[in-house]
Amino acid sequence: MEREREHTTMPTYIVLFKKTEEGRKITAEDARQRRAKGIEINEEYGTEIRGLYYGLGEYEMVAIVDAPDSETVAKVQLAYEREGLARTEAFEVFEPDEWDAILEDAL
Repeated sequence: MEREREHTTMPTYIVLFKKTEEGRKITAEDARQRRAKGIEINEEYGTEIRGLYYGLGEYEMVAIVDAPDSETVAKVQLAYEREGLARTEAFEVFEPDEWDAILEDAL
């Protein structure tokens, strides 16, 4: 099913970030450099970061990312982990109109 979006033609993913043991020891400047490296990795793989949010709790950061496909998201996740930037979890999400179309097709 081809999905149409107002903002992009790429699927949207939520990416959850947990600090690595190395990440727990960083300074504020290190954090800025790690964020810049993460943005660079996304650019290299052709993904678009729609939002970055920091929080308290189980996850240090949440990103909303548009990516061509799940394979690209996996490559970005592996690149983050290879760089020691974070442990990540990602999943595709749908806007309400997209979800309604999926339900109509499936039910």
